[in-house]
Amino acid sequence: MDQFNHITVLLQETINLVSANFASSLATRKSQIWADCTLGGAGHTLALFDRFAETLRNAEHTDCRIEHLCCDQDPVALEVAGQRLRQWKERHGELAANITVTLLPINFRDLSSWLRENRPSQKVSGLIADFGVSSPQIDSAERGFSFLREGPLDMRMNTEGYTTAHSILTTWEADELQRIFSDYGEEPRSRALARAIVQDRGKGLLPLSNTVEFANYVSRVLGYHQSRVHPATRIFQALRIAVNEELSSIEELLAAMPTLMDAESCAGLISFHSLEDRLVKRYFRAWEQGDLTPEAKRKSEKQRWTESQLGLFAAADNKQNSFGREEPRGGIVAGDEEVKINPRARSARLRGFSFTNAAPVRT
Repeated sequence: MDQFNHITVLLQETINLVSANFASSLATRKSQIWADCTLGGAGHTLALFDRFAETLRNAEHTDCRIEHLCCDQDPVALEVAGQRLRQWKERHGELAANITVTLLPINFRDLSSWLRENRPSQKVSGLIADFGVSSPQIDSAERGFSFLREGPLDMRMNTEGYTTAHSILTTWEADELQRIFSDYGEEPRSRALARAIVQDRGKGLLPLSNTVEFANYVSRVLGYHQSRVHPATRIFQALRIAVNEELSSIEELLAAMPTLMDAESCAGLISFHSLEDRLVKRYFRAWEQGDLTPEAKRKSEKQRWTESQLGLFAAADNKQNSFGREEPRGGIVAGDEEVKINPRARSARLRGFSFTNAAPVRT
């Protein structure tokens, strides 16, 4: 298990947020489903299990049963975390019998379809998602996420996936490369870099043997010699997002969440850059107005009324039909002490949404 050491960000803040209603919910919900969409090293889940155990130990409703769904597309993470969770259950003996662990080797974008097929009548009482790349993935040179260590241009979170950074750089056209460098990396000189890659690729001059070599190439093309941030930082982020379809995966999860979550439940979502956080914020604002997605606002009233009858959209834009509210407004960021211990927590932001109403389940 030493191969997957990861410092969990915003740990207690996340657990306090998503489990705020757990004790009170025991009286009415004897059977509950919880979900960790990005299991990683199981840091958040283990802390949540400790909270479950403490609450159940002091509660009258010890007949409550919790199924915890643990999603991760990284097989190494799932294996290591699964072992840690089994050890937790062994240590807690009879009390742990109330908690069932279900390990799911899936991208969290597929959680909705899994629930629809396997738990069609149940809603989720609490959900956690940490959208960052884990430290073991970044620090492992052979995964190719970082240019600080020499490794292949891979960047796959799911090691069984087909698309790699190398395949993108060797096959995509200039306009496609420019789009991801601009949209996912917010790189001002995206056009110049995309053109240079395609031109040098055609001449056999594009260096793609390892991450360091390509990062140095990006630095030469882009310049920014006075920048405190390495010029390849935004490009590696863009490639990683494209390889793993990160933003579309987040959007699919967000689009489904109001139909997954139970009334009086809470979701805690941790973002690490503005692209993720803006997406989460847009969906939270839509949910507060009773829309499943931000795009629902653009539909005509007739369209939205018809779709609401099919269980696809909530029809109204007023607070009476709101799915809930963001708590706390604006989210939570890591404090100075946490950043000292874990500098990667500096860019993390936790946003929580407290669901007061549940949307109809999609069929």
